[in-house]
Amino acid sequence: MQRNPSLHPAALLAVSLLALGGDPRAVGVHAQARQAAPPGSNAPVMLPDIVGVRLGMPIQDAYNVMRAHDRQSKLDAAQVSVPPIGAKPIPVVLQLGTLNVSPDVVQAEITMPPGNQVVWRVVRQLRFERGAEQAPAPLVAGLREKYGPESFAGPGRGTYTWVFDEQGRRTTGITFNSDSYRDCASFFALPNMSSHLEPGGNIAYRILGMIVDGLQPNQRPCRLVAVIALLAPGLASADLVSSLTMSAASPLLGVTAEQATRAVLANADAEAKKRELDKAAQQPKPKF
Repeated sequence: MQRNPSLHPAALLAVSLLALGGDPRAVGVHAQARQAAPPGSNAPVMLPDIVGVRLGMPIQDAYNVMRAHDRQSKLDAAQVSVPPIGAKPIPVVLQLGTLNVSPDVVQAEITMPPGNQVVWRVVRQLRFERGAEQAPAPLVAGLREKYGPESFAGPGRGTYTWVFDEQGRRTTGITFNSDSYRDCASFFALPNMSSHLEPGGNIAYRILGMIVDGLQPNQRPCRLVAVIALLAPGLASADLVSSLTMSAASPLLGVTAEQATRAVLANADAEAKKRELDKAAQQPKPKF
């Protein structure tokens, strides 16, 4: 993803995340705000974050957090052009680092207008080179220190999930067989980066668009929030970790914003068609 000079300066989003040198504490030490409160707590609650980039955070704040995290590396924005919404390109993904190249990459996926642009999903990937693989226990301990005890582990080895309600309070007893989680399972796939980024800072395919396209008629909204971490086994030894990929997502934030965006586009399309019909009605009628 390359810097695009057409971006507004306030959203000229270009810097990379500092490589953490294999420090297992990296998972937990960069929490720049409070942890989510445990169930039953009256403490103030917030949606979870990854390296300080919090779900629901305005795009400018997310940019500032990323910039403060590392002032020397590269931070880019992918954007889309949507003329019915505005003349300027709209940033929809912030990315720290270069996918499949940098040892530490962070992506923040952003909602589109007409509402305020906020973070609805964050993904981070830490890669540990051969010979510098990590032991899993310190990584999992760091995750638990930041997010609390996981809601469940699995499916498969090395996968951990933390489930929160829409206010950021940790939930308990959530399993893949529960109705509330089943409503959300399609939104909480294993963490993955958006790789459909084109040269010039454009984006060819948005994960959020794919999610909304896949919604079933009368599907109940997912009101849960989840953090998922996947520890991939090392090349030299399956007992070590070669990469840690983690995501935090609020489907309710993302889907609600996307549906509002599509309503604006549908209305603009309907108005354009009406103008065409009105223009056609004013044309001179042929003689028969």
